[in-house]
This record gives sequence, C-alpha cells and structure tokens, in this order.
Amino acid sequence: MLGIFVAFVLAPHLGVRMRAAYPSDRDLFWPLLAYVWATAAPGFWALCEYFRVCEEIRRDNSFSRENVKSLRAIFRLLLTMSAMLLVGAAGLVAFRQRHPTVILLLLMGAAASALVAVLANALSQLIRRAAELKDENDLTI
Repeated sequence: MLGIFVAFVLAPHLGVRMRAAYPSDRDLFWPLLAYVWATAAPGFWALCEYFRVCEEIRRDNSFSRENVKSLRAIFRLLLTMSAMLLVGAAGLVAFRQRHPTVILLLLMGAAASALVAVLANALSQLIRRAAELKDENDLTI
C-alpha cells in the first residue's frame, strides 16, 4: 500500500510542487512522472510474485517448481528495475540537473534492488536443488 501511495499520490504531488518551484523544468513533469510509474511497475509485479511464493509456503509447498519460477521472475524484474533506476541517474547527470540528492537516492535504490535480485536468484537455485531432492525422495518411498 505504501508503494501505491508513493507512486500515485506522493510523486504527482511532489511533481506539482517542483513544477511551481522550478518553472524552467515545467515541461519535464509528465515525462518524469511516467518514468516513476514505469520504474515502479516491475517492483509491483515482483511483489505479486513474492505473494505467490508466500502462498505456496502457506500451503506447505515450500520446495516447489512454482517457487523457483516466481523467484526467477523476481530476479529478472528487480534487475530491470535496477537498470531503470541507473538509466534515470545517468539521465540526470547527462542533462546536468543539479539534484545530487535525487541522483544519490536513485543509485541507492538501484543498489538495493540489485542486492535483493541477487538474493532472490541464490534462493531460487537453492529451492530448485531442494525441489529436485524432494522429487527424488518422493520416488524412492
């Protein structure tokens, strides 16, 4: 819920305030708002995949191929989000925008999403191996 609030309420509100404070950058309001929404989309999709994993765990099906697929999807989605954040930071630097705090926040967000992506990938490999062992055990009993 917090992510939806930030993406669809707080970001437009801050954009309107910045448009009033910086009239020279007035024409960047909609492109930057579209960038925020496009960058948030992989994060929301990854969150949906996370809830699928939680549902499988609730069903006592932790070591399943479905969880491996969901964790791989989370890995790809968060790497996409990280790349989009890096492109945004590079764009601000390329256009000589003097907002070091925003650039720093974009870089920190990119690093955090890349870290979670790597952890999701490692966890997917671990669960894949556990699912294979579980399948072998099911066949021998």
